[in-house]
Amino acid sequence: MAYSYNELWQMLGQATDLPYGPGQVAALEQVLRHTDAAGETELAFQTRMILTQSYVMSGEPAKSFVTFSRCLAEYDADPGLDHHEAWSWELLWYFKFAVSGLLKFPEVPLDRTYAVLDDMERRYREAGEKTQAVYHYRHLVARHIGDDDAAARWYERWVTAPRDDLSDCAGCDPDSRMAYLATTGRDAEAIAVGEAALAQKLDCEKQPQSVLGALMFPYLRTGRSDEAADAFRRSYRGAKDKLGEMGAVADHIEFCARTGNEHRGLELLERHLSWLPKAPSPAAVMSFTASGGLLLRRLTELGHGDAPVRRGEETVPAAELAAEMSRTSRELGTRFDARNGTPARSAAVERVLTAEPYTTRAISLNER
Repeated sequence: MAYSYNELWQMLGQATDLPYGPGQVAALEQVLRHTDAAGETELAFQTRMILTQSYVMSGEPAKSFVTFSRCLAEYDADPGLDHHEAWSWELLWYFKFAVSGLLKFPEVPLDRTYAVLDDMERRYREAGEKTQAVYHYRHLVARHIGDDDAAARWYERWVTAPRDDLSDCAGCDPDSRMAYLATTGRDAEAIAVGEAALAQKLDCEKQPQSVLGALMFPYLRTGRSDEAADAFRRSYRGAKDKLGEMGAVADHIEFCARTGNEHRGLELLERHLSWLPKAPSPAAVMSFTASGGLLLRRLTELGHGDAPVRRGEETVPAAELAAEMSRTSRELGTRFDARNGTPARSAAVERVLTAEPYTTRAISLNER
């Protein structure tokens, strides 16, 4: 069935108004098929741009590489077109999706990520934009491959460079800073950054739950267990229904395993095991299976290795599933290391799998 331009425009508006998730993705993909068939190149370009963000936010980042690359090629072929100029800022912003997304797939050569980063910086400079976001994402790549010196250098350039409208939002930028500070033993600084962010009005799709999630472990390690538990509860509520937040759910499972809440962690694990076949990326699978392996190891050590764990229509003994999930996370770590030429991802997996509880007294994580 053929649709008029106005009908397609209306369909696009209706699809855009849907919440992120499979429903919105399906609706936008339907619009794209019709706009392509109708030869409506302007509307197709806009649909691909909207789909790019929808793919990322809905937990399907691999698909965003195709739509973003297509839009970028069309823009470069004729940047002066009105509908290209209207989306030029979003194209620059989407480079951040591309860089962070490419890192999550070990089959994508690292050189490709560096090439996208270099292209991102070139375009930002040519557009007269500041490069704070570029330094941020160069820092993320350095952290990913375990280049501590480069990560430290890019961090300093990132946090001292002036912000602009292409910087990550007032919640997500501090959130990334907190992750680095916490992993380098600077919990007090991480808490200060996080609390300052929460004092602002955060209206990002990922906030405030992402900042709260980044506060869990720093609060715990600095003796603020009640605040850590509150951050756990509030951040999990914001992540539990979003496939794209699979990595955040993995952090919550690890938190349960390290605070004497193994059975609460098992509730979370069983609730989200169905996500594995449709995981956003191999990186998300690696994080989730490492945290799951830790949790099930703890249950086994506590004498519950025979406890049945629900996985779809079947149940698997905890000890058996612990071995399976540990093996999966280690295999993925090895694949990332082969791509990166460093042992950083395998080392990160091992730190989770072999982690011990922070406390001997369980912290209550029950919902209030």
